[in-house]
Amino acid sequence: NRYFFEIPRKLKYDELKNGIVQIKNNCDYHLFDSFLVAFFYKNTVKDFIGVYSMHCEENRFAELKKQLNSIFK
Repeated sequence: NRYFFEIPRKLKYDELKNGIVQIKNNCDYHLFDSFLVAFFYKNTVKDFIGVYSMHCEENRFAELKKQLNSIFK
């Protein structure tokens, strides 16, 4: 029940924490935890926000990804 969303830049933990609180306070899908992930792939590092939830509705990932991208651009 872990999902990963690529983000365009490296985040500090406080940025992640504040952004996720903002998302959780402004939506009705707040039953998830998040974490930062960095993958080394083909000589480059890619940054992701990981989401863990037993209650994630995969059909709403597009909406969540849009919110993540708007906050963490």
